[in-house]
Amino acid sequence: MGEKWNEVKTQTLRPAEVEALLAREFGEKISPVNHEELAKKHRSHQLHDEKTLRS
Repeated sequence: MGEKWNEVKTQTLRPAEVEALLAREFGEKISPVNHEELAKKHRSHQLHDEKTLRS
C-alpha cells in the first residue's frame, strides 16, 4: 500500500543546512535579521503611534 497522506514526516537540519535550503529556495529575496535593529525600529514606530494618538 502507498504512503498515507496524513502522515507527518520530520527532519532535523543543522543551521548551515537551513541557510543553504533557504538560499536555494529564495535566493537574494531574504536576508538575515538583526534583532536588535528590528526591536529599535518597533520601539520607534510604537512611540510615533502613541504620539499620534495623543494629538
